Amino acid sequence: MLAEKRGIKRLRVIVAAFLAAALCLSLGACGKAEEAVEGDGKPVIVTTIFPYYDFAKNVCGDAAEIVLLVPPGSDSHSYEPTPKDVQKVNACALFVYTGGEEDGAFAQLLESADAEVASLKLIDSVEPLKEQLVEGMEGEADGGYDPHIWTSPKNAGLICKAIHDAAKTIVPDLDDSLYEAYAAQLDELDADFAAYFAEHKEPLIFGDRFPFRYFTAEYGVEYYAAFPGCADYTEPSAKTIKTLIEKARENGVKTIYYAEGADTSAAEGIAAEIGGKTALLHSCHRVTQAETDAGKGYLDFMRENLETLKNSD
Repeated sequence: MLAEKRGIKRLRVIVAAFLAAALCLSLGACGKAEEAVEGDGKPVIVTTIFPYYDFAKNVCGDAAEIVLLVPPGSDSHSYEPTPKDVQKVNACALFVYTGGEEDGAFAQLLESADAEVASLKLIDSVEPLKEQLVEGMEGEADGGYDPHIWTSPKNAGLICKAIHDAAKTIVPDLDDSLYEAYAAQLDELDADFAAYFAEHKEPLIFGDRFPFRYFTAEYGVEYYAAFPGCADYTEPSAKTIKTLIEKARENGVKTIYYAEGADTSAAEGIAAEIGGKTALLHSCHRVTQAETDAGKGYLDFMRENLETLKNSD
Protein backbone atom coordinates (compact mmCIF):
# COMPACT_ATOMS: atom_id res chain seq x y z
CA MET A 1 0.00 0.00 0.00
CA LEU A 2 2.77 2.45 0.93
CA ALA A 3 4.75 1.60 -2.20
CA GLU A 4 1.61 2.14 -4.29
CA LYS A 5 1.04 5.55 -2.70
CA ARG A 6 4.63 6.53 -3.41
CA GLY A 7 4.24 5.44 -7.03
CA ILE A 8 1.19 7.66 -7.41
CA LYS A 9 3.05 10.53 -5.77
CA ARG A 10 6.01 10.14 -8.14
CA LEU A 11 3.66 10.12 -11.13
CA ARG A 12 2.02 13.34 -9.93
CA VAL A 13 5.43 14.93 -9.53
CA ILE A 14 6.54 13.91 -13.03
CA VAL A 15 3.37 15.40 -14.51
CA ALA A 16 3.76 18.57 -12.45
CA ALA A 17 7.39 18.98 -13.48
CA PHE A 18 6.53 18.43 -17.15
CA LEU A 19 3.69 20.93 -17.07
CA ALA A 20 5.82 23.47 -15.19
CA ALA A 21 8.62 23.15 -17.72
CA ALA A 22 6.20 23.37 -20.65
CA LEU A 23 4.55 26.48 -19.25
CA CYS A 24 7.91 28.04 -18.52
CA LEU A 25 9.06 27.47 -22.10
CA SER A 26 5.81 28.81 -23.51
CA LEU A 27 6.35 32.02 -21.56
CA GLY A 28 9.89 32.30 -22.91
CA ALA A 29 11.24 32.80 -19.43
CA CYS A 30 13.49 29.83 -18.74
CA GLY A 31 17.20 30.42 -18.34
CA LYS A 32 16.90 34.11 -17.47
CA ALA A 33 18.63 34.60 -14.16
CA GLU A 34 17.33 38.11 -13.72
CA GLU A 35 13.74 36.83 -13.83
CA ALA A 36 14.37 33.69 -11.82
CA VAL A 37 16.54 34.75 -8.89
CA GLU A 38 18.33 37.86 -7.77
CA GLY A 39 21.95 36.83 -7.91
CA ASP A 40 23.51 40.32 -7.81
CA GLY A 41 26.30 39.01 -10.03
CA LYS A 42 27.09 36.17 -7.61
CA PRO A 43 26.78 32.47 -8.43
CA VAL A 44 23.36 31.18 -7.39
CA ILE A 45 23.05 27.99 -5.34
CA VAL A 46 19.54 26.54 -5.16
CA THR A 47 18.89 24.37 -2.11
CA THR A 48 15.76 22.26 -1.79
CA ILE A 49 15.10 22.34 1.97
CA PHE A 50 15.99 24.44 4.98
CA PRO A 51 18.91 22.42 6.45
CA TYR A 52 20.86 22.65 3.19
CA TYR A 53 19.95 26.32 2.81
CA ASP A 54 21.30 27.05 6.30
CA PHE A 55 24.43 24.96 5.75
CA ALA A 56 25.17 26.67 2.42
CA LYS A 57 24.73 30.15 3.91
CA ASN A 58 27.16 29.32 6.72
CA VAL A 59 29.68 27.70 4.39
CA CYS A 60 29.53 30.29 1.59
CA GLY A 61 28.79 33.52 3.42
CA ASP A 62 28.31 36.36 0.95
CA ALA A 63 30.26 34.66 -1.84
CA ALA A 64 27.13 33.12 -3.37
CA GLU A 65 23.41 33.81 -3.47
CA ILE A 66 21.67 30.97 -1.62
CA VAL A 67 18.07 30.25 -2.64
CA LEU A 68 15.61 28.06 -0.72
CA LEU A 69 13.26 26.19 -3.04
CA VAL A 70 10.62 24.96 -0.56
CA PRO A 71 9.34 28.05 1.28
CA PRO A 72 9.18 28.27 5.08
CA GLY A 73 6.20 26.50 6.58
CA SER A 74 5.83 24.14 3.60
CA ASP A 75 6.33 20.38 3.67
CA SER A 76 8.77 19.02 1.10
CA HIS A 77 7.01 15.64 1.21
CA SER A 78 4.07 17.20 -0.65
CA TYR A 79 6.16 19.45 -2.89
CA GLU A 80 5.23 19.85 -6.54
CA PRO A 81 7.35 22.08 -8.84
CA THR A 82 6.07 25.34 -10.30
CA PRO A 83 7.20 27.23 -13.44
CA LYS A 84 9.09 29.63 -11.18
CA ASP A 85 10.96 26.70 -9.65
CA VAL A 86 12.01 25.55 -13.12
CA GLN A 87 13.33 29.07 -13.76
CA LYS A 88 15.32 29.00 -10.55
CA VAL A 89 16.95 25.68 -11.41
CA ASN A 90 17.77 26.76 -14.95
CA ALA A 91 19.42 29.93 -13.65
CA CYS A 92 21.49 28.40 -10.86
CA ALA A 93 25.15 27.47 -10.81
CA LEU A 94 24.57 24.58 -8.38
CA PHE A 95 21.49 22.60 -7.33
CA VAL A 96 21.70 20.97 -3.88
CA TYR A 97 19.29 18.19 -2.89
CA THR A 98 19.14 14.97 -0.87
CA GLY A 99 18.62 12.35 -3.58
CA GLY A 100 17.08 8.96 -2.98
CA GLU A 101 13.55 7.69 -3.52
CA GLU A 102 11.81 10.22 -1.28
CA ASP A 103 13.47 13.10 -3.14
CA GLY A 104 11.85 12.22 -6.44
CA ALA A 105 10.13 15.58 -6.80
CA PHE A 106 13.44 17.41 -6.86
CA ALA A 107 15.12 14.84 -9.11
CA GLN A 108 12.30 15.29 -11.62
CA LEU A 109 12.66 19.06 -11.36
CA LEU A 110 16.36 18.75 -12.10
CA GLU A 111 15.65 16.46 -15.06
CA SER A 112 13.14 18.99 -16.43
CA ALA A 113 15.79 21.72 -16.71
CA ASP A 114 16.43 22.79 -20.31
CA ALA A 115 20.18 22.62 -19.89
CA GLU A 116 22.58 20.51 -17.87
CA VAL A 117 22.72 21.97 -14.36
CA ALA A 118 25.51 21.17 -11.90
CA SER A 119 24.03 19.29 -8.96
CA LEU A 120 25.06 17.91 -5.60
CA LYS A 121 23.25 14.80 -4.31
CA LEU A 122 23.94 14.85 -0.60
CA ILE A 123 22.85 11.32 0.26
CA ASP A 124 26.09 10.27 -1.44
CA SER A 125 28.09 12.17 1.19
CA VAL A 126 26.86 10.05 4.13
CA GLU A 127 26.15 6.40 4.88
CA PRO A 128 22.44 6.07 3.99
CA LEU A 129 20.16 4.11 6.29
CA LYS A 130 17.03 2.23 5.30
CA GLU A 131 13.70 3.18 6.83
CA GLN A 132 13.09 0.97 9.85
CA LEU A 133 9.96 -0.45 11.43
CA VAL A 134 10.38 -0.87 15.18
CA GLU A 135 7.97 -2.62 17.51
CA GLY A 136 4.51 -1.08 17.45
CA MET A 137 5.20 1.13 14.45
CA GLU A 138 2.63 1.26 11.64
CA GLY A 139 3.58 1.27 7.98
CA GLU A 140 5.47 -0.84 5.47
CA ALA A 141 9.19 -1.45 5.15
CA ASP A 142 9.63 -0.90 1.43
CA GLY A 143 13.42 -0.85 1.47
CA GLY A 144 13.77 2.86 0.77
CA TYR A 145 16.39 5.07 2.37
CA ASP A 146 15.40 7.51 5.09
CA PRO A 147 16.05 10.99 3.65
CA HIS A 148 16.51 12.87 6.96
CA ILE A 149 20.27 12.59 6.74
CA TRP A 150 21.08 15.92 8.42
CA THR A 151 19.58 15.04 11.83
CA SER A 152 22.91 13.56 12.90
CA PRO A 153 25.34 16.42 13.63
CA LYS A 154 28.16 14.20 12.39
CA ASN A 155 26.33 13.78 9.09
CA ALA A 156 25.72 17.52 9.05
CA GLY A 157 29.50 17.97 9.09
CA LEU A 158 29.91 15.63 6.13
CA ILE A 159 27.13 17.44 4.27
CA CYS A 160 28.77 20.81 4.89
CA LYS A 161 32.08 19.46 3.60
CA ALA A 162 30.34 18.31 0.42
CA ILE A 163 28.67 21.70 -0.03
CA HIS A 164 31.97 23.48 0.60
CA ASP A 165 33.81 21.36 -1.96
CA ALA A 166 31.09 21.83 -4.58
CA ALA A 167 30.90 25.57 -3.91
CA LYS A 168 34.66 25.85 -4.45
CA THR A 169 34.14 24.76 -8.05
CA ILE A 170 31.98 27.83 -8.74
CA VAL A 171 33.66 30.20 -6.25
CA PRO A 172 37.38 29.32 -6.40
CA ASP A 173 38.33 32.03 -3.88
CA LEU A 174 35.73 30.90 -1.31
CA ASP A 175 36.84 31.68 2.24
CA ASP A 176 37.63 28.26 3.73
CA SER A 177 37.57 29.65 7.27
CA LEU A 178 33.78 29.92 7.12
CA TYR A 179 33.42 26.18 6.65
CA GLU A 180 36.11 25.42 9.20
CA ALA A 181 34.46 27.57 11.87
CA TYR A 182 31.03 26.08 11.25
CA ALA A 183 32.40 22.53 11.17
CA ALA A 184 33.99 23.14 14.57
CA GLN A 185 30.60 24.14 15.99
CA LEU A 186 29.04 20.98 14.56
CA ASP A 187 31.79 18.89 16.15
CA GLU A 188 31.11 20.54 19.51
CA LEU A 189 27.38 19.88 19.14
CA ASP A 190 28.07 16.24 18.30
CA ALA A 191 30.29 15.88 21.38
CA ASP A 192 27.63 17.41 23.63
CA PHE A 193 24.93 15.03 22.37
CA ALA A 194 27.31 12.08 22.77
CA ALA A 195 28.04 13.12 26.37
CA TYR A 196 24.32 13.39 27.13
CA PHE A 197 23.44 9.97 25.72
CA ALA A 198 26.39 8.37 27.47
CA GLU A 199 24.52 9.10 30.71
CA HIS A 200 20.91 8.70 29.53
CA LYS A 201 19.87 5.34 28.12
CA GLU A 202 16.07 5.64 28.10
CA PRO A 203 14.43 5.38 24.67
CA LEU A 204 12.84 8.25 22.80
CA ILE A 205 9.12 7.81 22.26
CA PHE A 206 7.30 9.74 19.52
CA GLY A 207 3.55 9.98 19.13
CA ASP A 208 3.77 10.59 15.40
CA ARG A 209 6.24 10.28 12.49
CA PHE A 210 9.89 9.73 13.41
CA PRO A 211 12.42 11.73 11.38
CA PHE A 212 15.41 11.08 13.70
CA ARG A 213 16.64 7.75 12.32
CA TYR A 214 20.18 9.04 11.68
CA PHE A 215 20.29 10.92 14.98
CA THR A 216 19.42 7.88 17.09
CA ALA A 217 21.70 5.60 15.06
CA GLU A 218 24.63 7.95 15.68
CA TYR A 219 24.24 7.85 19.45
CA GLY A 220 22.93 4.31 19.86
CA VAL A 221 19.55 5.46 21.13
CA GLU A 222 16.55 3.14 21.21
CA TYR A 223 13.26 4.61 19.99
CA TYR A 224 9.58 3.86 19.49
CA ALA A 225 7.20 5.82 17.30
CA ALA A 226 3.84 5.67 15.59
CA PHE A 227 5.17 5.88 12.02
CA PRO A 228 8.44 6.05 10.04
CA GLY A 229 9.67 9.50 9.07
CA CYS A 230 8.10 9.60 5.61
CA ALA A 231 4.85 7.76 6.30
CA ASP A 232 1.65 9.10 4.78
CA TYR A 233 -0.36 8.06 7.83
CA THR A 234 -1.51 10.64 10.39
CA GLU A 235 -3.67 8.86 12.97
CA PRO A 236 -2.11 6.00 14.96
CA SER A 237 -4.24 2.94 15.62
CA ALA A 238 -5.38 2.00 19.11
CA LYS A 239 -2.88 -0.89 19.00
CA THR A 240 0.02 1.45 18.27
CA ILE A 241 -1.03 3.86 21.01
CA LYS A 242 -1.24 0.95 23.47
CA THR A 243 2.26 -0.21 22.53
CA LEU A 244 3.75 3.26 22.98
CA ILE A 245 2.08 3.62 26.38
CA GLU A 246 3.48 0.25 27.45
CA LYS A 247 6.98 1.13 26.25
CA ALA A 248 6.87 4.43 28.12
CA ARG A 249 5.85 2.72 31.34
CA GLU A 250 8.37 -0.11 30.97
CA ASN A 251 11.23 2.35 30.56
CA GLY A 252 10.11 5.03 33.00
CA VAL A 253 9.74 7.57 30.20
CA LYS A 254 7.82 10.70 31.18
CA THR A 255 8.17 12.79 28.00
CA ILE A 256 6.48 11.92 24.72
CA TYR A 257 7.96 13.76 21.75
CA TYR A 258 6.62 15.10 18.49
CA ALA A 259 8.29 16.76 15.50
CA GLU A 260 7.57 20.22 14.13
CA GLY A 261 4.37 20.62 12.16
CA ALA A 262 2.88 17.44 13.65
CA ASP A 263 -0.59 16.77 14.97
CA THR A 264 0.19 16.51 18.69
CA SER A 265 -3.05 14.81 19.77
CA ALA A 266 -1.57 11.29 19.87
CA ALA A 267 1.47 12.44 21.84
CA GLU A 268 -0.78 14.31 24.26
CA GLY A 269 -3.02 11.28 24.71
CA ILE A 270 -0.06 9.01 25.49
CA ALA A 271 1.41 11.57 27.89
CA ALA A 272 -1.91 11.86 29.71
CA GLU A 273 -2.06 8.07 30.18
CA ILE A 274 1.41 7.90 31.74
CA GLY A 275 1.09 11.08 33.77
CA GLY A 276 3.82 12.72 31.72
CA LYS A 277 4.26 15.61 29.30
CA THR A 278 4.93 16.30 25.64
CA ALA A 279 7.84 18.14 24.04
CA LEU A 280 9.01 19.19 20.60
CA LEU A 281 12.17 17.79 19.08
CA HIS A 282 12.81 19.88 15.98
CA SER A 283 14.14 17.98 12.97
CA CYS A 284 15.05 21.28 11.23
CA HIS A 285 13.02 20.18 8.23
CA ARG A 286 9.80 22.18 8.38
CA VAL A 287 10.87 25.62 9.58
CA THR A 288 8.25 28.35 9.90
CA GLN A 289 8.42 31.85 8.48
CA ALA A 290 8.61 33.26 12.01
CA GLU A 291 11.60 31.03 12.82
CA THR A 292 13.29 32.05 9.58
CA ASP A 293 12.63 35.74 10.24
CA ALA A 294 14.17 35.32 13.70
CA GLY A 295 17.36 34.09 12.06
CA LYS A 296 17.25 30.62 13.62
CA GLY A 297 19.39 27.93 12.05
CA TYR A 298 20.36 24.29 12.42
CA LEU A 299 22.63 24.88 15.39
CA ASP A 300 19.92 26.83 17.21
CA PHE A 301 17.30 24.12 16.74
CA MET A 302 19.64 21.31 17.71
CA ARG A 303 20.88 23.16 20.79
CA GLU A 304 17.25 23.64 21.80
CA ASN A 305 16.72 19.90 21.29
CA LEU A 306 19.58 19.16 23.64
CA GLU A 307 18.07 21.41 26.32
CA THR A 308 14.69 19.74 25.80
CA LEU A 309 16.24 16.32 26.34
CA LYS A 310 17.97 17.52 29.52
CA ASN A 311 14.61 18.72 30.84
CA SER A 312 12.75 15.55 29.91
CA ASP A 313 12.56 14.00 33.37
